[in-house]
Amino acid sequence: MLPNYGRQWLQTYYRIVYDSNPNSWLPDWQSFKNIYHITLITVPWINFIIVFFKCSLFPQNF
Repeated sequence: MLPNYGRQWLQTYYRIVYDSNPNSWLPDWQSFKNIYHITLITVPWINFIIVFFKCSLFPQNF
């Protein structure tokens, strides 16, 4: 799940970057804001999944 998820995040990143500024590798400020919002939405879910698996696999550590 996570490798596919990372690939999806990269595709979203590059689509935002190249849609806003096709001639540059660096995103402009609007792209950075969009990427920042996407990261804010997605990263807590990844952390939740990792913590959930840690708690279920190693309950003696918590």
